[in-house]
Amino acid sequence: MLNFSNKKIWILCLLASFFSCNDEMNKVPEKLIDPDKMAKVITELQFTEAKVSRLGLISYDSSKVAYDFLENKIFEKMGIDSTSYWLSYDYYATDGEKMIEILEKVKATVEKMEEEEKSKAK
Repeated sequence: MLNFSNKKIWILCLLASFFSCNDEMNKVPEKLIDPDKMAKVITELQFTEAKVSRLGLISYDSSKVAYDFLENKIFEKMGIDSTSYWLSYDYYATDGEKMIEILEKVKATVEKMEEEEKSKAK
């Protein structure tokens, strides 16, 4: 069964508020990822992080290498690059409402997936 912590969403929202005061970060990135696609990418990254943490790799370095590899595969699959992702992430983080909207979509997707898993288990 999937387990997704709401803590992560609220931590990300808190981080977003820290970035909201920087005028330089309020500039719209050249390759801004739209909010719906951003939600899909964040969802994939969250599941990837969970998968890597369950691999039982002994060292942090091994976990980091595995995660970075999978992260790049997600970016390839979604047709984006890491720079566009992080610039878009930072941009949305400056707008707390927009980031909350994106993270609510992530949460809804995860909850839907959890329900589907529960239905399959029955």
